[in-house]
Amino acid sequence: MSRAETAIDSRLPPAAHSNQRKISIKGLPVYSGALLAQDAPVFGSLNTREDFIAFARRLRGQFSIVIEDGATTIALTDFGCSRPIFYIPENGGKSFRVASRLEDLVPLSNNEVSREALFFYVARGGVGIDPLYADIGELHPARVTWFRGTSVESVPYLDWGEFLETVPIEPGAAEERFLEIASGYLGAIAHGRGPISCLLSGGIDSALIAWLLRSIGGTSPALTADYRWKRYSEFDSASANARALGIPIERVEVTAASRRRAFRALNSGRHNAPCCHSQSQILFDLARYAKANGVLTLATGDHADSLFLGFDRFFAGFPPDTAGYARAAGALESSAKLDRLYRAPTIPPADESLLSPFGLSAAACLAWEQSISAGDRAAMATWAARAPLHVLQQLAGQIWAGISWQNAFLPVSQAYDDEVEFVSPFFDIEMIRFALSLPVEYKFRNGATKALLRAIASRVLGRSIPKRASPNPSRIWRLAPDLAERRAMPASLRPDYDRLVRTNLLQAGRWWSAIDQVAAFGLWIGQQPVGAALAE
Repeated sequence: MSRAETAIDSRLPPAAHSNQRKISIKGLPVYSGALLAQDAPVFGSLNTREDFIAFARRLRGQFSIVIEDGATTIALTDFGCSRPIFYIPENGGKSFRVASRLEDLVPLSNNEVSREALFFYVARGGVGIDPLYADIGELHPARVTWFRGTSVESVPYLDWGEFLETVPIEPGAAEERFLEIASGYLGAIAHGRGPISCLLSGGIDSALIAWLLRSIGGTSPALTADYRWKRYSEFDSASANARALGIPIERVEVTAASRRRAFRALNSGRHNAPCCHSQSQILFDLARYAKANGVLTLATGDHADSLFLGFDRFFAGFPPDTAGYARAAGALESSAKLDRLYRAPTIPPADESLLSPFGLSAAACLAWEQSISAGDRAAMATWAARAPLHVLQQLAGQIWAGISWQNAFLPVSQAYDDEVEFVSPFFDIEMIRFALSLPVEYKFRNGATKALLRAIASRVLGRSIPKRASPNPSRIWRLAPDLAERRAMPASLRPDYDRLVRTNLLQAGRWWSAIDQVAAFGLWIGQQPVGAALAE
């Protein structure tokens, strides 16, 4: 439960006055087949709680919406909270301030660090639903929330239990339905926003996105990040996909120097949290290139592996044929399914660089991780008895899906003042509903994951695409010390930073991600008023 949700007010909100409303939309929500605008007539028809809930249930894609209506503020989050909404008490606790960017609320904070957010960052390389400021809250996913004075009412508008039914469907119909959902969603965004470029790699997910954009009449070139080291390059395989689809492709070079610039920009004081995700630095250069060429929307295949079960771990230890898998997975008891979903952490963080300055230990962080795993397990137990394992695995990947987006994609959009937006049809609630409804043979067939997506990609490309890793040269780039970065960090973090740099050099770059984590935190917190005090 978020802090706002502990003060539930059972009263309905007062009648709204549409002519007094101030509406802020972040992200690119689609409503009734069109990109939702701030002046959309639907906002004038929302008055009761039921109106807002019905409206939220019809929204597609990724968004946050804040509506200020006199003394009442109404906030809507998307299914996974990929666009955050923050809040903090003000006026001596007599009201709340609500905002979509953390920086707007920081002047009201008491500047104490959240223990839970720090643990999340250390354990998982990003900030979760709790901001690093302890007295600033963040709304949970799939909620409509009313703030009025000291009263807060937060209501869920999605029931994940409605998504668990598996429905038989013919292969041709499944492919058509996939195309209908994805092209309808991307088409609405293209019509309302203009050209969209695909971020094309050598894999099947981005190839499908490029095909979908072509099917809706897109003409913008695909963009591919590339490096000077051939061993890390995907340009040849991406170019092969582009040729098979008959679309133009442009190469965007990412260098050690451009990575350093991106890292600094993504960890400015204006951002919601430190950003140490290596993908973000690449996305930053792609966004810069796109913006310079008049393209402000970039489509990605992100989240396809989670939604359509593309990771090998989902099927590890089961027979490779679909029938054998179905028999083995179907024999599992609820507790065994939950064991597959949530393995309790048993190893504390390898490094305490960000914990010790706040008087915390790796053991305390491990205990926190274990409690989070136990909570996730208890929440999923509601559905474990009635849903097959593969559906539970898909569902587990959706409920907090937006947190990974906040840590990887959102910092890039914010670095460009929200002018450049990223979209993925795999974050569309209609695609999620469809994917969960598919029988297991569309997710796992003859030892291959993402069976439906692979079948479509094979048909449209005329060839199969092997599974491959997506390496980048971060390990090499981090071998060289960055003295300017070190100077920009708080003095209290420099000794641990220096130790990690030395260890990384001795270990041939194997500690590069630990350096990124400490450096991102140091750059960001060095520009914040937050102190070294932990909230009690």
